Amino acid sequence: LGQTVKLDYSTTLTAIYQATPKTYTVNVSTPYGVLLNGEKTDKFSGGYDDYLAFVEKYNNYTPADVEGEGYTLVFKGSSSKASEDGLTLDIVFGNWQKNVHKHTLILYANGGKLTGSDERTADYGTEIKLSDMATASKTDDLRDYIFGGWKDEDGNIYGADDIITLTKDTTLTAVWKNGAYKEYT
Repeated sequence: LGQTVKLDYSTTLTAIYQATPKTYTVNVSTPYGVLLNGEKTDKFSGGYDDYLAFVEKYNNYTPADVEGEGYTLVFKGSSSKASEDGLTLDIVFGNWQKNVHKHTLILYANGGKLTGSDERTADYGTEIKLSDMATASKTDDLRDYIFGGWKDEDGNIYGADDIITLTKDTTLTAVWKNGAYKEYT
């Protein structure tokens, strides 16, 4: 090996090769949700057949939707990039669409009358000034009533000009106080 030899006669030389195994590496990541292993990253390093099996299971994988406060992230696609020597593959599950939840605010006049809109649907986190949506009044043959605000399902009271932030479907019910009796002559 590495020596110079002079041959004066016919000789057959046989080369002896030893295969050098190649190691294949796959790096998988996602900014949201989890991968097959329950983590945000997964890694493989090994021989060719196992490499093919590892890549195949991620070729058929779709991450579950991710729920956040007021939104859902829906997976839309992945990308991959191989190294120049073909021994390393990076797969990123990085294309997600954010769908903001919609919520509805309903104003219930509770025997009164609304001027304006009694219902509005908007994105999670939208601020709505109640008096910009509607005003409420109530009267009957006996008296005019005094508007005491809006009451939600949890018992919270909001004033006529208060601003409510939509975080769920909400119904506000008008609260009325007795006003003075009407006088008839």
